Amino acid sequence: MGKVTSKRYNAILAWLLSIVLALASLPSSALAESVVTSGEVVGEQDSVDEIIEDLNEDALPTPDADALGVEDAGEIYDQSDDAVLDVEATVEDDAALAIEEDDTGAALKEDAVESADSSGADAAVAARMDLEIDPEESVRSLAAAKVGAIPNQTYTGSPITPDPTITLEGAVLVKHVDYTVSYSRNRKVGTARVAIKGMGAYSGTIRATFKITAAPISAAVVEPIARQAYTGKKMKPLPTVVFNGVTLKRGTDYTLTYENSVNPGTATVIIRGKGNFTGTISATYQIVKPSVSYRTHVQRTGWQDWKKDGALGGTSGKGLRLEAINIKLGKQLLGGGIKYRTHVQGIGWQGWKKDGAMSGTSGKGLRLEAIQIKLYGAMAKHYDVYYRVHAQNIGWMGWAKNGRSAGTSGYAWRLESLQIVLVLKHGAAPSTKLKRQMQRIPVRYVKYSSKSYKMLARYGISYQSWGLSDSPMVGYVKLSPNHSGKRKHCIDTITPHYAGGYGSVEGFGVVFEPVSRQASSNYAIGYDGRVGMYVNECNRAWTSGSSANDNRAITIECANRLDGSLTNESWSSLVSLCADVCMHNGKTRLVYRGEVDYEGLGSGDMLLTMH
Repeated sequence: MGKVTSKRYNAILAWLLSIVLALASLPSSALAESVVTSGEVVGEQDSVDEIIEDLNEDALPTPDADALGVEDAGEIYDQSDDAVLDVEATVEDDAALAIEEDDTGAALKEDAVESADSSGADAAVAARMDLEIDPEESVRSLAAAKVGAIPNQTYTGSPITPDPTITLEGAVLVKHVDYTVSYSRNRKVGTARVAIKGMGAYSGTIRATFKITAAPISAAVVEPIARQAYTGKKMKPLPTVVFNGVTLKRGTDYTLTYENSVNPGTATVIIRGKGNFTGTISATYQIVKPSVSYRTHVQRTGWQDWKKDGALGGTSGKGLRLEAINIKLGKQLLGGGIKYRTHVQGIGWQGWKKDGAMSGTSGKGLRLEAIQIKLYGAMAKHYDVYYRVHAQNIGWMGWAKNGRSAGTSGYAWRLESLQIVLVLKHGAAPSTKLKRQMQRIPVRYVKYSSKSYKMLARYGISYQSWGLSDSPMVGYVKLSPNHSGKRKHCIDTITPHYAGGYGSVEGFGVVFEPVSRQASSNYAIGYDGRVGMYVNECNRAWTSGSSANDNRAITIECANRLDGSLTNESWSSLVSLCADVCMHNGKTRLVYRGEVDYEGLGSGDMLLTMH
C-alpha cells in the first residue's frame, strides 16, 4: 500500500482525536467497555500511543469510494476536511465547557472558603487547601515540632479542650489539616494530657500537658435554707450547693461548719471548697422558737386583743371574770399543736378544744373557774406548756403545766387573768418569787363562822375544828394509820421535807401504809408534781420527829433527785400547795426565819420551818 497523503492523514488524525476526547470524558466504568473503530475492537488495555503507532503503518487501507458511497475520491477529501473542521469545533466546544466547569468549581470553592472563614477555625483549613502542594513532596515528621505553652485552666465541671499552637521550622501548622488533637484527664483538677497526631503532609505524634486548677466555691449558688425549729439542740440543715447547673456533693466537693446553730435567731453555715473547689462561701438561716398566743373574753368587755408568751390576758385589780378563751401556737415548725379545756360555772369541765377554738361560753355571763392546757404531737416531745391563773380572793397561783388543773374548781371562784408560756422539754419552769405566789386573802372567806362554813360547804369543802381541811390540789388519796388523831394545836406552821427519793404519790402511799414503819405526812408531792394526801389536815401526822411541831404543822414530803434538788414540777406544786394551805387555814402571810421562832408572828402569819 502507498503512503497516506498529508491531507488524508490530518483527517484521520482529527477523527481519532475526537474519539480520544470522547473516551476521556467517560467514567472509568464506561471506559472499560469496548470502542468500535474501523471494524476493529479496541480494549481498555490498548493505549492511545498504540493506536497512533498503528496509524503510521503502511498497511492502513485506502478508503474505498464505493464503500463510502460517493462517486470520486475528491468528494471524500472534501468530507474529510469537513470532518476536520467538525472535530476542531468539537475540541473548541469541549475546551469552552471545561473552562466553564473550572469557573463554576472555582466559584464553589470560593463559597466554601467564605463559609469556612465564618466558622473561625475552619478558615485556616480553607486557606491551607488553596495552597499548591507538590504531590511528590515526602511526608514530614512532627518530632521536631514545638508546642506552645498552654496556660492553666480553671475547673468548670466539663471537659476542658484548649487549642495549642504547633510550629515546625517557623511555620504554624493548621489543626485538622496538618494534625489532630485528643485529650485525657481533662475534666478534674490536676494535670491534663494532650496528644497531637500528624495528618496530611505530617506524621508521628507529639504530646503536651496543662494544669487544671480548682474553681472558687464562691462561684457556686447556695439555695435558700428553710427555717429551723428551736429545740435547744444544734440545728444543722444540709444546704443545696449548685455549680454550673450541677448539684455538688458534701464531703467530695465541700465540707460544712456551723455557727450560732442552737439559739433562736440567725445561724450561719460555712461551705468550704474541697477537691475541685477552693475558698469558702457562707449562707444563713433562721432558728425560730414557737410562740403561744391567747385571747380572753372578759366580763363587760368582750374579746380582748391577742396576747402571747407570758403576757397578761384578762384584767388585774378590776374583779372581772373570764368567760372564754382562745389559744393557738405560732411559728410552729415541729408539728402537733395545743389543746385546752375550761371549768365553767354551773357546767363543770367542758370538752377539749384545740388550736384556736373557743373554750368557755360567750354571752351567758358564766365565769371560768379553772383551766387545763397541754401540747400534742411533736410539740409535746420538745416542749412543755406552763400556765398560771389569777383567781378571785387568791391572786396569782403557782404554775401548772402539761394538762394539770390551774384555778379553783372546788371553790367556785372566778378566774380574772392568766399567763401561758412554752418551755423546752425538761427546762426550768418560769421564774417566780415566793412572795409573788403568796397573796393576801380576804379574812371574810376564811373565818370559821357558820356563814362562811355554809358558803364553802356548798362546794364540798369539809370543815374541821382547827380550820378548813384538805387541799383541792390533791389528786391521790391513801390514808395512813400512822397518826395521833386530832391535833392539840391550831395550824400555824408548814414543814416541807426532802423524802430522800425520786418517788411518786403512789410510792409514798406504799411507804406510809405499814404500821411498823410509824411514819407519815399530811401531804406528799411526787417527782411529776402530783399531790397526794395520807393524813387529813385535822390530824397530827408522824413526820418531823417532834410532837410539838407535828401538832401545829402541815407536813409535806417532797420527792427529790439524788443531789437533793427538786424537779421543776415538784417545786411548782410545793409553792402552790403552801399558798393553798395558808388560804384555807386563814393565814395571809408565810414567814421563814431559818429557825423555829414564833415570836412576833401575827394571827394571820404562817411560819415556814425546816424538818
